[in-house]
Amino acid sequence: MSIGEEIKRRALSRTIEWFIGYVYKNPEENLKRGFETLYRLSNTLHFDQLFKDQIKNVLDVISSDTPTKQYVVNLFKDTRKDILQKIAVNFIVNAGWYGVPKQRNITVKEGFKVPWFMLVDPTERCNYNCI
Repeated sequence: MSIGEEIKRRALSRTIEWFIGYVYKNPEENLKRGFETLYRLSNTLHFDQLFKDQIKNVLDVISSDTPTKQYVVNLFKDTRKDILQKIAVNFIVNAGWYGVPKQRNITVKEGFKVPWFMLVDPTERCNYNCI
């Protein structure tokens, strides 16, 4: 990873951590306001369409009065701020922002679709017949 990419990654990580800290102060009010700002920022900074759509979908869910919105608010109320920040950075920055383009490149290069998430179930027997 180049120095420029590392600077971008750290800046995006700090921004996500700030965003989580902002919403954490008052989730009922700041959640919608924060995602509206994030959506406007995604249009200004020319985010990939996939990320814009994801932000818009989250904004639609939290704008309505649904159980999902209450679940997200409760997640902010019941989880420590540092844990939320780490989860958000791992999923948004590492898996989303940098992982999706890398995944697309590997798909083109290798000729098969790379899974975004892998579940390992230690209670099941392995279905491979290794030597």
